[in-house]
Amino acid sequence: RAGRNTFAMNPGAPAQRLEVVLSPATSSINVTVAGGEKAADSQLVLRPDPYDELDPDQEAQTVNADSDGRVTFAHLLAGKYRLFAFPPGVAWRTNSAYVQKMIHGQDVEFANDSTQTVEVKVTQLQ
Repeated sequence: RAGRNTFAMNPGAPAQRLEVVLSPATSSINVTVAGGEKAADSQLVLRPDPYDELDPDQEAQTVNADSDGRVTFAHLLAGKYRLFAFPPGVAWRTNSAYVQKMIHGQDVEFANDSTQTVEVKVTQLQ
């Protein structure tokens, strides 16, 4: 059984085997937030998809956009992610509307050694 970076083996089960596959984190995404001045200092959130429902932000990466509304997430593992942009200063982690907005993020999928460039709109939490 695996979860949250831990695993448990059943000591009574015959022929137990654990296979560990390591993959380099070599992908990246260049993001531009749409919206001109409103995009400056936006909060960007990138989280794996699907996410851990017990702790949706466990593996979320967050960063603030620069004054031009741009940011780069580097050293990503291949896989599916969901990208969000929130207004500067919004407490998105504790905002009850965030959970409802989780399905509205922009889907992004990476292969190993890939770089993508995307534009995302700011999600308003009301």
